[in-house]
Amino acid sequence: MSTRHGSAVPMALLADPVERAPALLVPSLCGLWAEGLTALRAIVAAVGSGSGRPVRQAAVVTDAVARSLAAAVPLPDPSAFAPPVPVHSDYFRIRHAPLTAEQQSTIAAVLISRTLADLDFAMLDPNDLLCEVESMITVMELLRPQPSHDLADSSSASVPRSWFVPGGDWMDRWFLAHHFYFLLNLLAAERLDRAAELVRDGRDEPAAATMAQAAVLIRGFTAAMVHSCAFPARYYLDVVRPTMAPPYVRTNLTGVMQLEHRRYRAALGRLLEELAAPYDELAASSPALAEARNAVLEADLIDLERHVIVADTMVGGERSLVQPGTTVQNAASTLRKMRHLRAAAYCQYMRFGDRWVTATSRRPDEVTTR
Repeated sequence: MSTRHGSAVPMALLADPVERAPALLVPSLCGLWAEGLTALRAIVAAVGSGSGRPVRQAAVVTDAVARSLAAAVPLPDPSAFAPPVPVHSDYFRIRHAPLTAEQQSTIAAVLISRTLADLDFAMLDPNDLLCEVESMITVMELLRPQPSHDLADSSSASVPRSWFVPGGDWMDRWFLAHHFYFLLNLLAAERLDRAAELVRDGRDEPAAATMAQAAVLIRGFTAAMVHSCAFPARYYLDVVRPTMAPPYVRTNLTGVMQLEHRRYRAALGRLLEELAAPYDELAASSPALAEARNAVLEADLIDLERHVIVADTMVGGERSLVQPGTTVQNAASTLRKMRHLRAAAYCQYMRFGDRWVTATSRRPDEVTTR
């Protein structure tokens, strides 16, 4: 067990805004990308049927994809960009920047390869593993490069000297799984915004398909959250948690600082403004839209419910780092209250909404916050 506070995980640069245009790469790199997708799908097939867990084999393939793209596509130095959120972005080693489609696909491939390599060491529930891998497949489908025969083949280019390969270290896992989590949040936000655009254009079928992609990404970032703390609670309390408070950082860190998740939440709000009809009404006019929106909201609620479980598992009855000692809430109870209020807000939009919580939350004594 590592007891160090440091980590070898490099800084990650995320595309902001998300580039929708396809990357154009030489055919050989497009072929490698297809091999990576095949390897990821093999994990889903094997784990889903109980016939194996070929994570290591897929990690080798996706590492080759990432190395080849990184050798062919010049990437900016992440440290050249300011942190999007003070303290929080420095701590999690994240930067945002406008990127070309080629750079965006390359960085996504690198983050997927690191996350997958660590999955080979992590003791994750098979269903969480499947959700995380399925989200990787969706990312690679969304960012799949198109072949261009006009580009020069750069197969002789060299891989960057410093190439990080995960070795199962728990502190490294904390950072690299968060990198993938942040990527999924930004891509889910883009898919929700795209779905809202399609709804405005009256294109129900592609809007529903786009929301289905977003739901996979949401389930994926829930699994990535679980993956990030796939280690004993004692390690989190003794090693990880202290790094998120002074003197290691200037101020206590909290999840609300996450710009990537705030982008996702804002996009979800915009979708609900665009698609505001109650479930039964929408199902009568467009069943596909009703089911797709329902899948997004189910995934979003499950994410918060799993967050409650993670908080209780990791810190038990303790308050969060930003809660004063006088508060009557702890970390888990605060998240549980957030879940109830969110479930009440979503109830009319969902096929099986939480009607009991919705009814009780209308009473003033149930919504009082202290």
